[in-house]
Amino acid sequence: IAIEIKTPRDDLARGIGQIAEALAFGYHKAVLVTTLKNTRTIDDSVFKRFRFGLIGVDSHGNIRLVT
Repeated sequence: IAIEIKTPRDDLARGIGQIAEALAFGYHKAVLVTTLKNTRTIDDSVFKRFRFGLIGVDSHGNIRLVT
């Protein structure tokens, strides 16, 4: 599994590209982890179509699987 972690200041589009690249290089699963607030700004249709995982973490450390 490939896990890409993005902070609130990181480029989310780049993160999506990086998990796509991981799958192209043989990983079976790829997940993008970012703040829960950032997950609300992402159109999850890309994640559903390509079966990427999207995980949000809130300010209390609670983890939520978005897709």
